[in-house]
Amino acid sequence: MKIAIYTLGCKLNQAESDELKESLQKEGFFIVDWKKKADVYIINACGLTAGAEQDTRQIIHQAKRQNQKAKIFVTGCFKQNMPEVNFYAKSQKKIITKIKKINLENPAVFLQSQKNNEKPSLSEKKSRTRAFIKIQNGCNNFCSYCAIPYFRGKPKSVGAKKIIFAINRKVAQGFKEVVLTGVNICKYKTTNYPTGKKYKQSLNLTKLVKKILNETKIQRIRISSLDPTLVDEKFIKLFHNPRVMPHVHLSLQSGSNHILKLMNRKYTIKDYLSLVKKIKKQFPLMGFTTDIIVGFPKETEKDFRNTCNLVKKVGFLKTHIFPYSPRPGTPAAAMPQINKKIKKARLQRLQKIAEMTREKFIKKMIGQTVPVLFEEKNKNEWIGYTPNYLRIKFKSEKNLKNKIKVITINQSSLFRN
Repeated sequence: MKIAIYTLGCKLNQAESDELKESLQKEGFFIVDWKKKADVYIINACGLTAGAEQDTRQIIHQAKRQNQKAKIFVTGCFKQNMPEVNFYAKSQKKIITKIKKINLENPAVFLQSQKNNEKPSLSEKKSRTRAFIKIQNGCNNFCSYCAIPYFRGKPKSVGAKKIIFAINRKVAQGFKEVVLTGVNICKYKTTNYPTGKKYKQSLNLTKLVKKILNETKIQRIRISSLDPTLVDEKFIKLFHNPRVMPHVHLSLQSGSNHILKLMNRKYTIKDYLSLVKKIKKQFPLMGFTTDIIVGFPKETEKDFRNTCNLVKKVGFLKTHIFPYSPRPGTPAAAMPQINKKIKKARLQRLQKIAEMTREKFIKKMIGQTVPVLFEEKNKNEWIGYTPNYLRIKFKSEKNLKNKIKVITINQSSLFRN
């Protein structure tokens, strides 16, 4: 039986898709490229925005066009009923159980694959240099604009032993960097039995990272989106270890206290700037990235200007900007909505400011000598990332894929696309 998997959305979805591929291969199934004819198509969906939902629907239609007889499974964040979908799954376990059942009901498909000596897809060869490791799922913050808690439920943490095993497996496969990901990884909380001890040890995100540093040889640890209300001094100190990448994706959403309150975010602008100041004091070249929603219900011109001013103050390396998209069933969807033209205009204005702050940060990096992990080649240049997540290009006739090379950044190194 041939299975194709398509992933939309966040790093957590990517981590879950990677886990699913490995599990299916262990069961003896073939993973094929998405554009090839498959018996089962699995779409790991995103329903975070209206645009993401539309992308998901298009991919489902595409799968059906590729093979009318195929079974189509949907997992991730998506709850729309579509006639093309045969099965909506909340977990990998349910997907694998269902596929096994289909395989037993259609043995001829699998036997024919064996007869033809079909081999697993080349797409399963390591195509990335960074591995996404799921450490947590779910959220109970219930921000007024967000549907994720309804899709994924309450916070649940992955056991430390499973995480350590997964990372050591990636190290053995040759990966040099892992990204710890989840819906709200700052809510990581589990228990662990230290080696040779009978008592339980409570683990939070800070202690988990220390455990990873002690029990794996992964060279670079990157931490995904952080909740500003849950980052403390102990966590900040982790970045003194050179294996923990000095890059913080610190969720913002708005630079207005008025809008943050409507969003049901649990911090103020003062709190946010205070945290940024603490981090910058110890790590002046920390790469800050963030997400911002423009055109949220009741957002005034003053609210928007406050957001623009905050982006300038922080000096983000990268700002992901989204026009507000009502999610059915969330409190914000019932609030008075902003005109689409206003949303578009504000998005364009903020994008220009974000480009300015990015350029300002890049200039600080000129002359810095840093280790770069190279990921891909574009014509005669290798593309990679610095520890603080600045994209760099470097000319070399040598194969630098998945290699860490120390370079001094100059104007020709900067990759602005």
